[in-house]
Amino acid sequence: MADVEKLRCNVCQDFLKLIIQPGWQQILYDKAKKEVETNSKFKDKYIAAYEKMRDIGIDHYSIDDMDVTFISEILSWGCKSVACVQGQTKRAMEQLREDRNLNGHSSENEEPEELYLRALLALYNLKNFVRKVDRYETTIDDVKRLDFRKKYIKEIEELKNVLDDERISLIQKSKDIQKGIQKALNSKDSLRAWVDLEKLYMDRFLILERDYDHYWEFFVKSSDAGIPLAHIRAAEYFFSVNDPNEGERRLFMAFESYDVPHVMESIIDMINRYLRKGNVITGGMKRLVEGIKAKGFLVELTADGFYRWDDRKKKAK
Repeated sequence: MADVEKLRCNVCQDFLKLIIQPGWQQILYDKAKKEVETNSKFKDKYIAAYEKMRDIGIDHYSIDDMDVTFISEILSWGCKSVACVQGQTKRAMEQLREDRNLNGHSSENEEPEELYLRALLALYNLKNFVRKVDRYETTIDDVKRLDFRKKYIKEIEELKNVLDDERISLIQKSKDIQKGIQKALNSKDSLRAWVDLEKLYMDRFLILERDYDHYWEFFVKSSDAGIPLAHIRAAEYFFSVNDPNEGERRLFMAFESYDVPHVMESIIDMINRYLRKGNVITGGMKRLVEGIKAKGFLVELTADGFYRWDDRKKKAK
């Protein structure tokens, strides 16, 4: 997505350079100054440029200092003394602004598949914009217009190919994970088969390829499939990505799946890790601790606010 954003910004900046009129900095400064000082409803759109121009000087302000949203704002003026564009180009530019803003509002929790599709759609819209420029902005010298088209159509296609290859690889790895989990579940000794599979994924994704996304995906999908030994590792993943609610839910899944010391100790360890990050224990975690105690395991709350597991003591009779 970062590569898509950079390419989109470069396209818009280079297009504006082709149509910008002499003396544009002063006109832009006057416009920004008016919007900011009158506290207009458009103030937020101009304040960054206004502050930048006052910091470095009006004449030193560059198109390279602009982002896609601000370039779109300039083109929306319809001001011939700064930059004038055809309606078709303007509408294509508005789509680029929407794509940029959509990514800006990302929750960062989207599935990789969704992000790939979003990136591919953004590249399609970017290609459409480049073609609109070539077709309708005929006031630009034909040679410059053609160079602009050839350069960016090539870069868009190259990035699209990279995304396609990565997406295909992503889908295949996800299918392989599901296939391996299902094979383990169908085995006569499903837990043993899953442990062997876990070692394979550790050797491949964690050690060899260092593909941590797919390494953790393996545990989450294994947990989803109901494999008891996967619940703790899935919980560890969700706590690491700041999703404590889902992390806690996986701890409960582990608690309900296995009544053995090492699993109960792992739950206590995960709760202590959560607390060491400065978090306050949740009601659900308190219930987990009490549930572990009720099973006869020996857990004590220390003076520093953490839980001590005494592995020298066995389950009470």
